[in-house]
Amino acid sequence: MFFVNWRKYGPLNTHDIIKAVAITAMMLDHVGKFFFPELLELRIIGRVAFPLFLFLVGWSLQYRFKKDLLFYAIALLAIDVALGSRVFPLDILFTIIIARFLLKIFERWRLLDKKYLPVLFALMVAWWPLTYMAFDYGSSAFTFAICGYFAGKNEKSWQFSLFFFATIIFFFATQWFTFDFSRAQLTVLAVLFALLCWWLYNLKMKKYEFSNNIIVVPILFVARNSLQLYFLHLTLIKLTIYLAN
Repeated sequence: MFFVNWRKYGPLNTHDIIKAVAITAMMLDHVGKFFFPELLELRIIGRVAFPLFLFLVGWSLQYRFKKDLLFYAIALLAIDVALGSRVFPLDILFTIIIARFLLKIFERWRLLDKKYLPVLFALMVAWWPLTYMAFDYGSSAFTFAICGYFAGKNEKSWQFSLFFFATIIFFFATQWFTFDFSRAQLTVLAVLFALLCWWLYNLKMKKYEFSNNIIVVPILFVARNSLQLYFLHLTLIKLTIYLAN
């Protein structure tokens, strides 16, 4: 089946809520990008999707190879090639694959230690001008994945707090550089990122026993089929634009 059984992984949890928020924000972002580019408000909402997805990469503390992730990444790349669309930067699915691989390497080499956080952050900032042209969001992705890793370890040191805050500032700066936001829109974005920072920094994994009401079921379906929904909605958007032209 294309979609997975949302009941398979138990009751609603914090991970589900984050994924549901992220995929919803990303869909709104794509609607704004492809159909209503003048509505920058949709792009502002969409800015929270990427940090959430990459944060979860580290927060899960599991970096095993996932065939379905690679399959959908290659499928979207093939669709872009077939439709004559721009290939680079590579889709965010490739960014997630690279982030998972780097975290596994960093963990194996014992680089994921709070004493190395300043060095890791400096490297990510230095690499960004080159990497953001190669894959979505560039090396800023890895800073959020590292934040997720330390949050998953329940690390609350001053080094991590500083790294987390610097990561938010770094991402805000990259979005300022990338988008032609007005001063008012940048203010809204700054407030949104501040709330995002507070939420993720204080995040705790929780499970909720209510899993069958009218609100929870759609959240579970979206969260546990986020990869399939991402692929499906982006494919439909690409095909619609191609046929319209």
